Amino acid sequence: MFSGMSILNISLPVIVFEHRSNLERFAFALAFAPVYLERAGELNNPLEQMKNCMTFFLTTILMYSIFSKPFNPILGETFQAYISGMPVYCE
Repeated sequence: MFSGMSILNISLPVIVFEHRSNLERFAFALAFAPVYLERAGELNNPLEQMKNCMTFFLTTILMYSIFSKPFNPILGETFQAYISGMPVYCE
């Protein structure tokens, strides 16, 4: 490190990495979409709709924010999942 190398070239131990990919973490963070966004779509009060949308947004941030580092994505990596019966496609 003192020889002018970038910190990006340092190898990390495997224990600091998460077992899921970055795309899988993102799909997992959308898990509350059916709960809050469907409820927001059924409401007629714009303030309550905004509250439900903001709650979904905050849950997405909290569920995506995990301190384990995901492995670097591979170019062209894809992930497919179902959230409450709805397909989710990530690339």
